[in-house]
Formats: sequence, C-alpha cells, structure tokens
Amino acid sequence: MNKIKQILIKGTIKSKGIVNYDSVNQKFAILKAKKLGNDETKSTLPSLPVNKDDNGNIPENIMFAKKNIEFDRENNEIFSRLKISSGLLRHEIFKDVPMVSPIISNDKLMMTTYMLSRTGLARGFMFTMRKDSKNDGKGQTFAKKSALTITDAVQTNNAMSHIEIFNNTGSTDETSMFYKETAGEVEYEFTAVIDLKTLRFLSCDPKFGRMAMEPDIYKKFAPSVLKSHFGPAAEYAVGDYTDVAALVSKNYTEYGIYFSDEIVEDVAKYILKGILELQVLRSSGYASVTELKVLPLRDVLEDNFDSSEDRWTELRTADDVKKFSLSDIEEFYEKVSDDV
Repeated sequence: MNKIKQILIKGTIKSKGIVNYDSVNQKFAILKAKKLGNDETKSTLPSLPVNKDDNGNIPENIMFAKKNIEFDRENNEIFSRLKISSGLLRHEIFKDVPMVSPIISNDKLMMTTYMLSRTGLARGFMFTMRKDSKNDGKGQTFAKKSALTITDAVQTNNAMSHIEIFNNTGSTDETSMFYKETAGEVEYEFTAVIDLKTLRFLSCDPKFGRMAMEPDIYKKFAPSVLKSHFGPAAEYAVGDYTDVAALVSKNYTEYGIYFSDEIVEDVAKYILKGILELQVLRSSGYASVTELKVLPLRDVLEDNFDSSEDRWTELRTADDVKKFSLSDIEEFYEKVSDDV
C-alpha cells in the first residue's frame, strides 16, 4: 500500500451574522455585475443606498460582507454567496501564537524558537536579516512555506443579506451614521490540504532558494529548541538529502533537518485541532466549525475530494484528532550523508 502524502480536509462552518467584511470598493463589483443584466434579470445582490444630495452617488461609509458574485447567463440571474476568506480562517487557526514581528530576527534564539515551533513549521514564516559583510552587504532571508492550503469558506444555504443603517454614537446626525451588510444564520463549506512533505524537511541550504535556517543558527540553538517543543525523545536527523521525486543524481543534494514520523504527525494533528476548534468572534456575529472530515491521500488518482463518504473520517473532538492514525507517512527524501 502507498504511504500517506497529504491529508485532505473538508468542513462546515455556521455563523450568526457577518464575520468577515470587505472594503467599500466592492460597490464597483456590484454595479458592474448589475450592468451585465437587464430589467428581467433576477438578482440576490443587496440594494445599494444612494446619497440623494450627492447626485445619487453611493456613499463611502458602507461595510460590505465578503462575497463571491456570479452571473448565470443561461438563467439570466445574478447571485452572490457570502464567504469567509482563507486569510481570516488561517489567522484564526494559528491564533494561539501572536502575530510574529520581524523584530524577533534580532534575537536568534527567539527566532529559532518560533521557526521550530508547531506554529512555525505549520504556518510557515519569512524573516529578513539585517545586511552584513558576511552576505556581501545583502540581508539574508529565511523562509518556509505553509504546510496548510485552505480555501475560502463559501455560503451553501439560502440566507439572504441586506444593508442596514447604523450609527456610532446613538445620535442620528449624518457624520455618525453608516451602512452595514447583515445576515442571519449562514452555513459555509471549505476544503483544505495538509502537505506532509512540507512538514518532513526544513532546508538549511541556499542552493534552491528556500533556506529556512542558517546552519550556524541550527547548530547553536536547534537541538535544545526541538527538545523543548517536542520532548527530550524528539527524533530528527541532519545532513544532506535528496528529493526522491525529483531525483537527478546522488550529488543533487540539500542540507537540512529531516523530521521523524512522530514530529510530522504531531504538527499535522496540531493543524487539525486548530481547524476543529476554529472560532471567529465579532461584536455583532460569530462563526465556528460544525463538521470536519479528513481523508489521508495515498494515491492522487484514487483519493480526492470526490471520494465516497465512507472513506472519510469525521473528527468531532480533540480526542478524535489524537486517535486519528497517521502511522504510515511517506519519507519523501533520501539521506545522502550525515551531518559532520
């Protein structure tokens, strides 16, 4: 049997009210969509207010909900579907760690602690060091891409939104009033992928433009940091590796850290737990995950989001995540030589 290469994820979110707003420039997309239709075109787009004393222009103080706008020419219908952006979902999944400031790159221990944390390995990072003579006056960049790919959560039920008038101070003068799009209970669906290959290896080599950590930094800080994150028994190896899928020759190598199955599984389950417990809280609305299903991908031709429901595993609790088996993970890389 093939080994696990990725984890496919599909989930459902329910919200009360709008939790993700867009810029006022959405009005131009709405106007453009309406121009595509005619007097007989059906539309679910919200009606836009106009300033009667400003030549009928649409006011600037409108909070639009994020949405996809689509035009069905065959049925002569313009409709919109509310959404929660992938960027917001990603932020909420990893919210247990505050937003990382580039300033921490001045403290190499702190930077290494974040890089090798569950959040750093899962979410990815980019740090640009100060320019110095060692790099010919150029600032060194350390970067690792995220192991998580996640789509926007898009509306699936028939909830309708509309634009209401609000005010900031309780008064009704024009300066305190604004418009905001609102809705009742909304259901969304999203899909995601955890790439285990991205979790397997961390490059300490500039050859392929993806160096995530300098070898000197690794040797000074990484061993103790990894033990602090994953326990004294944390297993990993350091040396020259070659990507099995892109094998050119044994000399086509990259120096870096190869993480054991236990660490890869640990970080993957950290991501799953973050998705399961995702909540978006706003002053006038909230959203949370109500259903989460996963499918280990072993064969790209057989395992996909259209696979039959009996092949998916539903995760309801943190304990379900803990029990989810990832005991047969693909190696992805082949070791060529040990660290010296």
